[in-house]
Amino acid sequence: MEKAQYTKLKALYAAYIEKRLNSFNQKQRDLSEELSNKLVVLEDYSDKITELTNKLSDVNGLFGMTFNHDTGELKFGDMEPIVIKRANPNIPVQIDNGAKAYSKKSRSLFSDQETLAMEDELEKSAIAYYQTAHRICDIAQLLPGLKTYDCKPIRIVRNQLIEHPEGKNSGVTFDSFAYSKNEGPFIKGMRLNNQLNHRDQGFVINSTQFIESFEKALEKATI
Repeated sequence: MEKAQYTKLKALYAAYIEKRLNSFNQKQRDLSEELSNKLVVLEDYSDKITELTNKLSDVNGLFGMTFNHDTGELKFGDMEPIVIKRANPNIPVQIDNGAKAYSKKSRSLFSDQETLAMEDELEKSAIAYYQTAHRICDIAQLLPGLKTYDCKPIRIVRNQLIEHPEGKNSGVTFDSFAYSKNEGPFIKGMRLNNQLNHRDQGFVINSTQFIESFEKALEKATI
């Protein structure tokens, strides 16, 4: 998973502030400074999520699995290895993606303590990312030219899956988490049959939509 790019977004926000600052009242000045600081924090969380996802998504770390790219042998713990058939035995097997989903009760069955600690840190970082991005959306709506800005995926994950899962608009209370090599973490990524509302699209899609939509809003507000 590659790092999300915030350079353009921060530059557009700086240009917006330069154009609008003289028209701000004191409250708006304070909020604009908070938003600027939150963008830095958000990028830090994003980088941490990318780093942890890449470490955890090494195929040798998923579910206690080891994989030999040269022989095609896939092994789970102490079980006998499974050999993956290859169309061309001279070409090593490449695994393009890997995913793990778990409830909090079951996840320790296939993970060592180091993996569990990294998974805890990944979930904390993901939750913090959505909380911070949600706060940025709230602040933006209080600033001139950005009052209609919002990012639906951020709102849904923060409101329906993190802060108010027990609410009548959500009902997704099963405590679970997931992540994949290509999509990053998923809040409430494992579901029970009757808790299917508000599927998280994954960190990569959500963060990309946040960045791109905020860039467009800032460009429009700076004209």
